[in-house]
Amino acid sequence: MKRFIKYRPIQLGAFLGVFMLSLAACELDNGDEAYFEELGVDGKTYTLSSDAGDLDIKVYSNQNYNITLENNANEWIAIADSHLSGDGTLHVEYDFNDGFPRMAKICLNADGSNLSDTIYLKQKGVKTPTFKLSKPNMTVHGYGGEVKAELDMNIDIKDLTIRVDYTDEATTSTLSDNENNWVKDITYENGFLVIQTDPNPDERAIRTATVNMVYIDGWEEEIKQQLFLMQANAKDELGVEVSFMDVRNSGDVDGVTVTDDIYITGYVVSDRFSGNAGDNTQTTQNTIDYSISQKTAYVESIDGHYGFCIETPTAEDNIFSRYSKVQILLKGTKVTLEENPERYTISGVTASMVMSSTEGTAADLPVKEKHMKDLTDEDIYTYVTLKDCELPVRKGSLTPINEGYANSANGHRCAKYATLMRDINGNSMYIYTNTTCPYRRDGSRLPYGSGNMSGVIVYELFTRFEYMEGTSGLIDEEKAGEIGRYQIRHMSKSDFKMADDFKNSFSGLITEFRYIDTKGIRKEDGSIPSTYGDNGRLRHTYTKHQIGNGLRGNGIYDYAYLGPIGSSTAASNIFGIHKGNENGFGIILEDGTDYLRNYTNVNTDGKGNVDGNAWLAWSNPYWWDEEHNRGYAWVIHFSTQNITSDHLSMQLSVSNQGGVAVGRPRFWKAEWSFSGDMDNDNDWHYITSYTVPDMVVWANTLISQCPGYKAIDVELPLNLLGKENVYIRLMPENNKASNGSSWIDAGATISVKGNAHSSMNYFAIRYNK
Repeated sequence: MKRFIKYRPIQLGAFLGVFMLSLAACELDNGDEAYFEELGVDGKTYTLSSDAGDLDIKVYSNQNYNITLENNANEWIAIADSHLSGDGTLHVEYDFNDGFPRMAKICLNADGSNLSDTIYLKQKGVKTPTFKLSKPNMTVHGYGGEVKAELDMNIDIKDLTIRVDYTDEATTSTLSDNENNWVKDITYENGFLVIQTDPNPDERAIRTATVNMVYIDGWEEEIKQQLFLMQANAKDELGVEVSFMDVRNSGDVDGVTVTDDIYITGYVVSDRFSGNAGDNTQTTQNTIDYSISQKTAYVESIDGHYGFCIETPTAEDNIFSRYSKVQILLKGTKVTLEENPERYTISGVTASMVMSSTEGTAADLPVKEKHMKDLTDEDIYTYVTLKDCELPVRKGSLTPINEGYANSANGHRCAKYATLMRDINGNSMYIYTNTTCPYRRDGSRLPYGSGNMSGVIVYELFTRFEYMEGTSGLIDEEKAGEIGRYQIRHMSKSDFKMADDFKNSFSGLITEFRYIDTKGIRKEDGSIPSTYGDNGRLRHTYTKHQIGNGLRGNGIYDYAYLGPIGSSTAASNIFGIHKGNENGFGIILEDGTDYLRNYTNVNTDGKGNVDGNAWLAWSNPYWWDEEHNRGYAWVIHFSTQNITSDHLSMQLSVSNQGGVAVGRPRFWKAEWSFSGDMDNDNDWHYITSYTVPDMVVWANTLISQCPGYKAIDVELPLNLLGKENVYIRLMPENNKASNGSSWIDAGATISVKGNAHSSMNYFAIRYNK
């Protein structure tokens, strides 16, 4: 190979372009020119292929400088001269790399000053360093001896830095610097790390150590592996295995620290890579502790009867792999009972406490299939398949929220969302999805049909849907956010095992509204037709203003865009940048049309929002009739003639629009009638009460505000079946309202100024076929 430097002059204009800023800043007051010492290069780091080649690097200098090579670069890098002067081009030639990635440093040092610069050449190799343990835990006999850990490695063990941390003694050492260390020697033979250990002299206590191995590759990047060793006591006992029930019985509400050498055996039913294990905490108005999901695992008993929430001190301690069978030492951990519903958390579990971990598959887990009505507190933190379920809101994604308030846009004011699910028995519950879940809004449509839903059963509060305890009007901080006794957390998209086609569902639709059919608006009463079939009209009872505004007020947005979403390149954003409508809103019409798939006024900022002109939600700003001292209402008219069923239900998705601090209606009720006579309250029969949350406000985001719509499922009385005319009205139950800065205010009432927007973006009546 030739070894030389090509030295070429550079244009003055290029030099001025690089240094103009510093020249302008350093003129002398008396007009004399200053003398500058300059030395620099065009680029600092160059990544090269494994093939041989050459490279030109521009150098800017007005003095003499020396060129040297480091990192044994002269073995594969060629330059012709070690002393040069002035601007020029440094020509480098490099050899083919048939080994691991490597890096060379070319150092430039000026003769007469302290100026220097360094160029890094990173060359890829034909080989890739391999350095990975098959499993991170090993147990050691109490009598010591040899233990082997499978290690896939193609590098020399001499190139590793090995350190042993002795947990119990709180010491760290190399293998030879302490004669009391019980890990004596580590070698590598035939694909195994061979470890020599001393006997454990203690007849009661087990002991642990961590073997830390670090390999620094040719690009000076670290590759780390940890092996956790747990040695039995002198009697060759690793402690006493206890049942999940024994551990449950030991916990209390204040937390009990385990002092005995006991352990449990169970299956890991969570996936730390799903981003959906654990309830990420909203610590301040605009701060979320995302590490919760990184430090949370769910482990169930071998028979699947009981489960624990495992909390590790750090994300690195969470070495639990989904479906693996694990043994966990509990000494030093804390067992905490939480009541109503009864559930247990084991906190302080470090990686070194995992005595063994054997990889498994979904087939290894005990089969646990139930209907919602059969769930009990003992199912919490276990993996359950809920039978005969459906997602009744047929639009949007798993997290149909304003992403400006979430991590995808580097906003941290919403940690999760709750998706409505119901089953064949008429029961309903919510599916939790963290904003850290990577597939939560990836562009895929939710299934229309029914089937099974699998996941880990949890109980968690969600103040963005329900901030008060029931309808008492009193805020109970411990109960605020209660949206059901149980919820479910999926661990992968495969947990959704529902049919894609609505034809494959246990339910049928009587009427459904998913958007506004503007061509079907009646001028007489301002009503709109259903968007499924032709059975149903929806109207608002306030009719003193234009028809269009009666259905859709100013600034009414929907968040049904499927994605992908993302508008921030910040390190906290895992979604990247996605701007533009690629996948529509998940509204597939009866003729197969993907409704508004090509609509352009959506997601232009990457936040997944749909502007009001899409007519995907309907709204009205008038909600209190002062003359009659009652609320205005949405009224839905439909027929149930010739329909028989054992279950009839209603689904709606609602939100109070955010913005200025006005009295928006908080407490609502649903009623039915066969006459639809708004002037005769005796014709209307109570169904249920519910609350509607406020949309978020950036200036003052409350934990009671929701950046999306709240979906609700309600069972209807069966006497509504077989009728030619059925009316449902949804109206404020009383005049109490939010004041824009709190959930409820004793002095706030529903505004009558036409600025109390409340919206709905989905309504349906279903029956079991």
